[in-house]
This record gives sequence, structure tokens and C-alpha cells, in this order.
Amino acid sequence: MTIRLFSYVSFLTLLCVTAQIATAQQAPLVKLLEANRYPLSVRDGDMGGAGAAFVKQLVAEAQFVAIGEEHGTREVPQFVWATCRAMASGKLDAMAVEAGPLMTERLQQWTAESDGRSKLAAFERQYPDSIAFFHWRQEFDLLSQCQQATAPHPIRLWGLDQEFLGSPDYLLQQILETNPGPQAEAITKRIQAQCSADTKKSRTTGSWKDSCMLRLSPVDLASLQSAVEATRNRRALRLIAVLIKTQHIYSQHEGGQSYEANRERALLLKRNFLADYQQMSKQNGRPPRVLLKFGGNHLYKGFDQTDQNDLGNFITEFAMAWAAAPCTSW
Repeated sequence: MTIRLFSYVSFLTLLCVTAQIATAQQAPLVKLLEANRYPLSVRDGDMGGAGAAFVKQLVAEAQFVAIGEEHGTREVPQFVWATCRAMASGKLDAMAVEAGPLMTERLQQWTAESDGRSKLAAFERQYPDSIAFFHWRQEFDLLSQCQQATAPHPIRLWGLDQEFLGSPDYLLQQILETNPGPQAEAITKRIQAQCSADTKKSRTTGSWKDSCMLRLSPVDLASLQSAVEATRNRRALRLIAVLIKTQHIYSQHEGGQSYEANRERALLLKRNFLADYQQMSKQNGRPPRVLLKFGGNHLYKGFDQTDQNDLGNFITEFAMAWAAAPCTSW
């Protein structure tokens, strides 16, 4: 069973707009919506109002709960925290978020540490624009609160997205720290020097088009990948693969191929979800319960606003298939 819980602010806006444009023919629909709405309040990580019991019951029965948001809305982290607590009573295993896997690994560490916020701030100063959304205080606190809600077995964070726009400096430094061999090291340092210059220029001009991500040479990245492959350095191979995938998505979008970029990104979200799901199923010996938090466009059932069958459609179909023929090896 899949539950989509979109921001109630957006839902109330929808009701207001519906009421404004309603004609005589639409009046029955408006009355039906009004007759089936439930007041819902959220405070200190708990739900209140007549809608609380309704939502909690649905959440308790759900294998996956997907919350589609408008990024940067203050009420969303509060609602997700309350949802996290409601799911925790029935064993919440993972939370999938709109961030890259590598940065999510860091968030997993920081949100479990008392000085995690200060570590995140120091990281942001060193590698600006490397983390999307969760460098905001309320978003970071949400992850920490969900960790606490599921203690003593904290949830695993699944980063399903590509890495963020400012991540190349960090990824290149991580490649160097794996000791990738003389040839790969020389190529990495050359790319890193150019990347550092591009990052400084981008911060001066204020234009993301001057950023390292969009000025990386695919030829240089391919040369680095080839050099790393010769050493069979698994950590370095993962890092360069992530960098290549991320750069390709951003460069396609900037190059006017937005459909192709969105399709590649949607496929990445699905593949990463399935890989994490399979791994946790194997580890736990049962299918994991997962809370997903993404921009609303990613969680459509059917085609979204970018003409993609994105993660939300995949989760819906996956849940229906699982319900019809449960298989923990998926």
C-alpha cells in the first residue's frame, strides 16, 4: 500500500482555488471535499485534530509513505517529523531523501552526533553548495529528530538522487584520499585545480553557469575513470562514477536537453531505491518500511510535470506488485 501525503498547505490552497472557480456544476464536488476534510494540526512532533487519527491509521498500515513537498516550506519538516514518529511505533526502517548517496552518508553520521550541526556548517564552508536542502537548519533537525524517534535502532537514510551542484571539489578530494595511483592522482589534481578556479569564479559572479560542475570536461573525466579502472580501486571507482553521472545530468539540462536530463534522473532515483531496498531486505530478512520525502513533482502517480514516470509512479507500481506477489529478494 502506498500513501501520498502532500503538504497540507498546498492542499488548502487547492481548496481555496477550487472554491473560487467552482461553477454550479462543480458545487457537488466542493461539497464532497468539504464533507470529507479533516482538521489537522502538528506541534512538537505530534499530530492533533480530527485528522490525526485518520492519518495515523493510514500510516500504520503503509509499507511506504511518500510525502511530496514544496522545497523550503517551514511546515513540511514539522509534518514529516510527526509522520516519522507515527511510523516508528510500527518499525520504520529507512527514510529516502532527495540527496546524493555520498552526501547522505555524511548526513547519516552528523545527524547522529551531538555536534553534527557544527560539523555540517564547517563542511559547507569548505565545500559550498554540496548538499541540497539538508544544510538548512529545520531540514537537518528533521533528520536528527527522526533518528531519535526510531531509537535504539535509528533509521537508515537513503540518498537516491545525483549529488548536488557544488559537489565536484569534495568528490575529487575524496578520490585523492583513496590513493588512486600516480596517473589517476595527476589527472585528479589537474581537474581539481581547474575546478577550484571555477568555484571561485562562480562565487564571484553569482552564476551557477560558471560553476565547476558545468565546466568539467567529459574527456578529462573519462581519462580519470580509465586511470582509476587500471588500479581497481573500488572506492575511487564509485566516486568517479558518481561524478560522471551527476555532471552528465546537469550538463544535459543546461544544454537544452531537459527531458533527457529529467529522464536520466528519474531512472537514477528508481535504481538507487531498488538497490537500497534489496540490500536492506537481505540484511533484515523482511521487506523494509520506508518514508520518502521528495519534491512533489517526483512523487506523481503517472506522468509528472516534466512528462516522466518518476519515483512516485515506480513506488506505486512496486507496492502493488509486492502486494500481489510478496518477494523479499526483490
